[in-house]
Amino acid sequence: AMIVLSTYSRGNWSRRIIMESGSIMNRRRVVITGMGVLCANGVNVAEFHKALSEGRSGIKEATLFDTSAYSFRGLGEIQNFAWPDASLDRASQLALAAAAEAVEDAGIHSVNRDRGRIGVVIGTTCGGVTSHERLVRASTDGCDADAVLLDEVSLHVMAKHIADRYE
Repeated sequence: AMIVLSTYSRGNWSRRIIMESGSIMNRRRVVITGMGVLCANGVNVAEFHKALSEGRSGIKEATLFDTSAYSFRGLGEIQNFAWPDASLDRASQLALAAAAEAVEDAGIHSVNRDRGRIGVVIGTTCGGVTSHERLVRASTDGCDADAVLLDEVSLHVMAKHIADRYE
């Protein structure tokens, strides 16, 4: 496993490995071959880079839920996004879209890949939040838990969907 720090400064992207696991005797070099971004101020690497260069924020008025009960109604929401598989949680849909860009950028989409040499690492503090909300509502209403919703709530779900897609 490794942690890569990507930074943007003075019009340039830089990437640097800040931590690598493994014994001293068995370290391998790691190459970042592709990047994918899907965020509120850019739905691909080029748009994100341009927004950062211009100092544009992605904070806008929320459209995914009613914010009338809150004094601040803005958030960093990815708007006008649709994924063909609506059964997946929105977090998984967004992760898959960013992964698709990274795979395309890397040029590994049509190459015979060695599965033991390619990994998926995603940093997150939660799994599928919208699935978690639906699960809580269902249990509050006395309904049984849906196995698909249970799977979409787990922390590893986004990496799982990406790994399954590019297996």
